[in-house]
Amino acid sequence: MLRRTIARITAFSPGQSPPPVSTPIRTPGKIPGSSQSPAVAAKLIPLVLAAAALLSGCLGDEGGDRAPRVRGGTAVVYASLPEHGVSAAAARAAEAGARLALDDAGGRAGELRIRLVTLTSTLPGERLWTPARVSSNAERAADDPRTIAYLGELDYGASAVSVPLTNEARLLQLSPGDALTSLTLIPPGRPRSDPRRLWPTGERNFARLVPTDLLQAETLVRRAAARGAERLAVVFDQEVYGRELAAQIVSRARRDGPEPVRSEEYRGRVDEIPDLVRGLAESSPDAVAYAGVAGPGSGRLMAAIDAQLPGVPVYATAGVLARDPAAPIPVAP
Repeated sequence: MLRRTIARITAFSPGQSPPPVSTPIRTPGKIPGSSQSPAVAAKLIPLVLAAAALLSGCLGDEGGDRAPRVRGGTAVVYASLPEHGVSAAAARAAEAGARLALDDAGGRAGELRIRLVTLTSTLPGERLWTPARVSSNAERAADDPRTIAYLGELDYGASAVSVPLTNEARLLQLSPGDALTSLTLIPPGRPRSDPRRLWPTGERNFARLVPTDLLQAETLVRRAAARGAERLAVVFDQEVYGRELAAQIVSRARRDGPEPVRSEEYRGRVDEIPDLVRGLAESSPDAVAYAGVAGPGSGRLMAAIDAQLPGVPVYATAGVLARDPAAPIPVAP
């Protein structure tokens, strides 16, 4: 009897190059970050199909202490992806890759026919995933007796909402791009973010195809130090992605340098930017790190930093590359 399915995945380290921007962000070269593409998503489906094949071999086994999850000839894989917002294009690519891989397998795994059901993790007009939609998606997958796996979440820490629900249902959860460190490791600087808090069964059910955000943090700190920085200020947004990344940047900077001299949270309110930037300037940093997702006010924030700290380089994490075509970020004044 199959009690649970464990996928062992070797993470790879894709690189992203910043596109031309009109704001004074200076990040030459490549900083490793998450990558969502059809090829990445396509790697998930063979793992799911292997799990399905194992399940199909157990459908007639009634000797164990737990009944098989799937009965009959059809199994369902749910995919939770953002239909709207900054990751919508990446989500479409991920879904296309998953469907292509499923088609290549003839839509079957062993004796089971596999059906892929895609659900949205965003609301119209929202930039990022919303906890209510992610919870709803995971609950729907958990409540469906035909479900064998859950593909999600795509990025920016949304999996922290769905993993406890899929874990309790003993579903395999695979993410194409959610690099939040605390999903699998205790992140430096956040000792309470133990991933075991997400496993009500006590057994891990989550795997991903990308490295953790800790790699971004370490690369950013090394780059700043290599370019001669000795005093680092950190700005982060109010999302779990930005908060956790900022804590990791500060932790690694304390260990390896440059010395972290100030941390400031940007809450998305442009009227707070002048005071925030004045606080940064008072600490006299020779480098600034921004951890967060691009959004309203990002351009103004970068321009204000450039005005108050001329010549001081700003290093940004991969989230600053995110763009929502429906709500373009205005050029910095």
